[in-house]
Amino acid sequence: MVIKKRQILWDWTNTSGNPPIPGKLDQVGFGANSPVTAVVNWNAWVPPELKGRAAFHPMVRELSSTSGNDWSIIQNNNFNVILFFNEPERHGITPGKARDIWMNQMIPLRKNKGRKLGSPAVASDDNGRKWIEKFMSLIPNDKPDYLCLHYYSTNADEAIKYITNMHNKWNKIPVMVTEIACIDRNYQNVLKFTAKVCNWMDQTSWIAEYGLFDFQRTVADDFVSPAAQLMDANGNFTELGKKYCHEQPMKGPGGKALMAELVSEDGEGAVGVQSLAADGAEADGELIEPLSHEEGEAAVGAAAAAENGAEEEASMGIMAAISQDAQKALNLHNNKRKGKALKALAWDAKLAANATAYAKVLAQKGKMEHSPGDQRPGQGENLAAGSGNLNLESSAKLWLDEEKTYHGEVIPQGNFGSYGHYTQCMWKSTTKLGMGSAKGSNGQTYVVGRYSPQGNIVGQKPY
Repeated sequence: MVIKKRQILWDWTNTSGNPPIPGKLDQVGFGANSPVTAVVNWNAWVPPELKGRAAFHPMVRELSSTSGNDWSIIQNNNFNVILFFNEPERHGITPGKARDIWMNQMIPLRKNKGRKLGSPAVASDDNGRKWIEKFMSLIPNDKPDYLCLHYYSTNADEAIKYITNMHNKWNKIPVMVTEIACIDRNYQNVLKFTAKVCNWMDQTSWIAEYGLFDFQRTVADDFVSPAAQLMDANGNFTELGKKYCHEQPMKGPGGKALMAELVSEDGEGAVGVQSLAADGAEADGELIEPLSHEEGEAAVGAAAAAENGAEEEASMGIMAAISQDAQKALNLHNNKRKGKALKALAWDAKLAANATAYAKVLAQKGKMEHSPGDQRPGQGENLAAGSGNLNLESSAKLWLDEEKTYHGEVIPQGNFGSYGHYTQCMWKSTTKLGMGSAKGSNGQTYVVGRYSPQGNIVGQKPY
């Protein structure tokens, strides 16, 4: 199934520049099989070359857009989503001034006409963050429908972390990343960043839409990387532009659909991890796709086993009823934990039942994606999928084999995506484990591991 979240940031010069190149928009290939869902041109007017093939999101870009012809277009058209102010902190617009316009002009569009509103989109520097924090504090009862964000850097993991943390600041309002790009000057690095971030955003449920900067014939400024251009001087899409419009998941250097990582913060500051390896990894002759996850609030399930006597008691109780495959998977976890002087995990029947139920969901969908955090409060989640005889034991072995890539880093330092599954398995405060599996019609077996309490807390080590 195609995930339709991508915006085409279509520079106004493509429509009315010298010369205009409106026909070049046809390269997007709109339709049911396209990941593209909307077009933005930082203006109120619709590019005529769009021809209704995707949604158009007009923007009240600056103060001049709040009156005259631009405002008339906003008021008199049936736009579903309206974006508000582009990096206002860099254009002399104070949070107070923005609040006044928001309450007097934008909110009536929502109340009277049913429009959805995007917040001002600020830069990700200190000034931008302080600006949006102040603005949001001034509209406590009239929050936007979407939190709009910009992000430019060379580090995909930092991009993911920033977007996630911003999402969690304000009651988890859905996010539109209305500008994002890698500013590295090396194309392979740009491709790696772009594939990793786009794949993560496609798979992250609270990302509503996102726009890769941008489709125009010239580099916007010295800050933007020429290696990240989506369009060449003649208006033809670059390799990166074509990938963005047509490829899902996006493939990075070497043709691999790169892992996307999430560092997400819950309401109390605990942070977990989600990772998606769309390219897979070889293990025991099978193609395996491991994932691990994330956040929650309250622990659930049966009481955990403690050291020594409690572990024995669990063996005679809940653990006695589990399958041989489950017992082997649990033993793998506990043998590895014993080597680090960690408490053994107890098998939890409720966690196992929930894991099995979600494995069946994945098998029916025929694809890998994490369950929503609110469906598993307080629980971490590891996922695996593979052909052949993938089972609970081999999945646990795959996750635990990441020990070789973990060198004592504080979460999420270093190459977190290469060891996050292992650290969840080994998290010192995790006490319970449940696993389940299901086979899909595509021949793939899907394995789910649930851990309680969750691990991978940012700023801590597993043991």
